[in-house]
Amino acid sequence: MQKEKSIRHSKHRESMKAEEKSYYKYWGKANKKGDYHLLVYHCFDVAAVGEVYLSQNETLCVHFSQKLGIDPLTFKNIFVFFLILHDLGKFSDCFQSLIPNIKNALDNSNPPIGPYSIRHDSLGYIFWGKWILKDERFGNYDGLLTEQNWLSWNGLRSSKDKSYFTEFLDVLIRCVTGHHGRPPSKNGYSGQTAVSLDSHFTEADRLAALDFSKEANRILSPNLNFKGDLKTLYNSALRISFWLAGLSVLCDWIGSNAEIFKYHQTPIDLEEYYTKISLKRALEAINRSGLLPSKITFNKDHFRIFEYLREPTPLQKFCSEVAIPDSPSLFILEDVTGSGKTEAALILTHRLMQKSAYSGFYVGLPTMATANGMYQRMSGVYRNLYTKESIPSLVLAHGARNLSDSFQSSVISDNAILTDRNYSLQLDKDPEESASAICNIWLSDNQKKVFSRTLESVRSIKLFFPYSPLSFNPFECSVFPERFSFWTKFIPTILIWSNSSVAF
Repeated sequence: MQKEKSIRHSKHRESMKAEEKSYYKYWGKANKKGDYHLLVYHCFDVAAVGEVYLSQNETLCVHFSQKLGIDPLTFKNIFVFFLILHDLGKFSDCFQSLIPNIKNALDNSNPPIGPYSIRHDSLGYIFWGKWILKDERFGNYDGLLTEQNWLSWNGLRSSKDKSYFTEFLDVLIRCVTGHHGRPPSKNGYSGQTAVSLDSHFTEADRLAALDFSKEANRILSPNLNFKGDLKTLYNSALRISFWLAGLSVLCDWIGSNAEIFKYHQTPIDLEEYYTKISLKRALEAINRSGLLPSKITFNKDHFRIFEYLREPTPLQKFCSEVAIPDSPSLFILEDVTGSGKTEAALILTHRLMQKSAYSGFYVGLPTMATANGMYQRMSGVYRNLYTKESIPSLVLAHGARNLSDSFQSSVISDNAILTDRNYSLQLDKDPEESASAICNIWLSDNQKKVFSRTLESVRSIKLFFPYSPLSFNPFECSVFPERFSFWTKFIPTILIWSNSSVAF
């Protein structure tokens, strides 16, 4: 009894201590009913999504880290830390005043200091430059970066190193604050030559944002373990900034799902919220999203992909044995009608996926009708490329796909989390059901368009990427006519040619 009372008193003291922190007086999310989610919790929610996604998707994390020339753990820690700063601009009194009744409920009863004239994404970016990177009251590099020795800043000796490191950090903060799809601006697109933060943040706002940033740094403790050339690091960050911006959009999007990240208004210790609440919710959200890549099988008997294949054709046998180079490749398979070109291409695709750790592929056809036909053929075999516990999506990606009964029947709701989908493992026992194509409804959303480059990009070996920063994440299996879309790096490509028309 005495022990229970002691625990209750301890939790009460922690709650009282948390309530003393001014950063709990800011809302970050709200609905029409008047419910709200504290800003600091939303920031940790988004960071938790980044932590879980990069931890679960090791291939993506390694890809980014290799592009930067740092180890994967260092990349993940730094990027997650910057994610937590993505909404610094919401500490602005101008933003908080957008919903006066919530602002008053949080004991911020002062009248608005001005109109909400600059978006919170740009305000956060400006805040970083003037109060964290620097301190505009005293001059260069006197902000939290120096005061708190963030990212081992004080270990930088030369002004050139500090300059390049500053530019590197600028890329990261622009990526995360630009999480609404528009790069932030130092003048907030206001037309002014300079923006005074005093017109947007009260002194209490500034201190709350700085205190929160300090606490976030204490909890996450990011450290840049980098011994290389900082100019190279900066240039590398520039090259992948589009991807990082897309990842930021994705994390903010998922971390804003109020069905999973329930609105929380009571102040509790931020580290406790992050470790005991936010990370668990992020894991659920990532599993629901269908974003994690399915695991492919590493069976060397590629003919087992097709239950009906008894004796491989010469072309199919060739595709199962041909040497696969490490460099970007273009394979052109040409044979007579009925020679099993589609099966041969899938065999080669499976080998390419195994060699390069790809989790998906695209199939391009000349017309909607041929795409529909290929979709039905693919639905019977594509899951054989993956492990039994994986639930890959097969997407029919053309404008009239809603007229396809096969595609419509394959769409499953994202309301069922992954653990609720495990019934699909039983489909392997039933030949008819095991052929069903399972498509996450998130992937089938018409608003998420990623197909934007023509076959000419293959012919010229110039592979481009879509403009939306969120489009970096590819579908696993997509069937679409005429157009190809590629991830932002060179990938192997297979063309099948028969009677002068593209069949695959």
